[in-house]
Amino acid sequence: MSQDVSTTLTRRSFLKLAVGATAATAALAHPRVLSWGTGELRVGEWVGADGSDLLAGYESRLGQSVSVKAHASNEDILATLRAGEQYDVVVLTAYAVAQGVDEGLIQPLDRSRLSNFSRLPIEFRDGHRPHDPEDAFSAPKAWGTTGILYRTDVVAAPPASWADFWTMAAQHSGRVYAIDSAPDVIGAALWKLGYPPGDIHPESLDAARAELLGLRKHLAGIDSNCAAKIANGQGVLALGWSSDAAALRAAGLPMGFVIPAEGSEVWEDDYCIPASASNPEAAHEFINYMIGASPIAVPAHDLPFARLMAHTPLDPEATAARDKIWQSVRAG
Repeated sequence: MSQDVSTTLTRRSFLKLAVGATAATAALAHPRVLSWGTGELRVGEWVGADGSDLLAGYESRLGQSVSVKAHASNEDILATLRAGEQYDVVVLTAYAVAQGVDEGLIQPLDRSRLSNFSRLPIEFRDGHRPHDPEDAFSAPKAWGTTGILYRTDVVAAPPASWADFWTMAAQHSGRVYAIDSAPDVIGAALWKLGYPPGDIHPESLDAARAELLGLRKHLAGIDSNCAAKIANGQGVLALGWSSDAAALRAAGLPMGFVIPAEGSEVWEDDYCIPASASNPEAAHEFINYMIGASPIAVPAHDLPFARLMAHTPLDPEATAARDKIWQSVRAG
C-alpha cells in the first residue's frame, strides 16, 4: 500500500491517535509523493483520510496492492477525472457524487457484487440518500457534521451560532481557518443570513458572498487541512468538520465543537467507481470489503437533528453559480 501523504489530522479523519500534537504535526510536514505501480488498485481520496489498517487488511486478504493518491477537495478529484486520470475508486462527498454522475464521470455500481451493502444502516441506503436514492452510483464510507471548531484554552466563551463565529473571527483575526468546501462554507453564510443552505436565488448568493468576503480578511487560510493548523498552534478557530474535532481531541488537544444554533449540514463521503476505471471488478471487491470491514455507524441519537440538514443536491447551473462565488471568495 502506498500513499502520497502521511496519515494525519485532517479531512474526515476518524483516527485512533496515540501520539501527541507535535508528532502529528511532524507527520504532516513530510508527505510522500505517489508513483503508480503496476497491478495496483488506484484510489483517489481526501488528504489524510483514515483507514490504513483496513487497507492493509484488504491487501493481505485479497492479494491486491492499493495506491492512494490524496487530493485537497472534491473539486480537485473531479477535475482530475475530467483530465483523464485513471482511478479505480474515488471518494466523493454527496454533492460531488451527484455532480460526477451528471457529468458522466461515475459509472453505476453492480449491486450483485456488493453483498455487504445490506449491512449498512437503513439511514444510508434504500432511498434515504437524496443524492443517490437508488444506491446506484455510490456506497457510504463516512458521515459527520459541519460546525465550529475552537481551542478551549484560547477561546474564552464557546460560540453558539454562525453569527458568533463571524464575530469571533474578527477577535482572533489571522488565526482562523475555513475548510475548502463550497457547500459547507457558502451554506454557513446562508444559515447565518437566515436562508436555506441550498438557496440558489442570485440575491441570496450575493448576500452570502458579501458575508464571506467580510470573513475572508480575518482568515489565515482556506484549507481542508485546517485541523493540522490547529494542531500546530497556528489556528484557534475554524469552520470545519466534526471528525476533525474528534481527531484533535483524541490527540490530546483542548478542542470544542459546536453545531450552530441557526443550523448546519450533515455530510456523507461515498465510494464511487469512475467511468474510466481500468479494473472495475477489483474496485467492487475493494468497496465491498471496506463497507463490510468498517460499516458506517448509525447516527448518534443525541445529535440535534432538528438543526441538521443533508447537503442539497444542486443542478449544474446552480453548482456553477456557487463555484464562481467560491472562487472569488478564495481569491479574496
